[in-house]
Amino acid sequence: MKIAELIDRSCIALDLEAGDKAKAIGLLAGRLQKAGALLDVSRYEEAVSHREQEFSTAVGYGIAIPHGKSAAVRRPAVAFARLAQPVLWSDDPDDEPVHMVFLLAVPEADAGDRHLRILARLARSLLDEGFRSNLESARTPVDVLTALERVESSDKPAGGEGGES
Repeated sequence: MKIAELIDRSCIALDLEAGDKAKAIGLLAGRLQKAGALLDVSRYEEAVSHREQEFSTAVGYGIAIPHGKSAAVRRPAVAFARLAQPVLWSDDPDDEPVHMVFLLAVPEADAGDRHLRILARLARSLLDEGFRSNLESARTPVDVLTALERVESSDKPAGGEGGES
């Protein structure tokens, strides 16, 4: 399953005014709720918060991938934000601030394999400097979707992963 297939235009926020990690997650979760991906936004946010308490989801390059597996998720979905101001994502003073966030929502029933495939595909895409640059310069949600489609079409799945759906 490709990330571009899981992200609705309404779930893309450019220059989002968040102020902190919790607010960024809450605003993106609200977009997922409005798009119909969540059954219960509060329960989903609790799952994401619990995951963040276990280990920071900042992955480098100023990017975080918070995620939650929950029965409060109706269908797999992704939201994206480029933040107006970088925010501290962890308590570690050596971590760089985050300015781009991909929020993943996965139904608890799909949590195992699908959750890992989505995370792996996104992490692999974020290694591409051109992709990150395209996200930085995106002016519209369509630009973000186009960047995702381009990087995923050039992605060469390894280990028989190609049949994802």
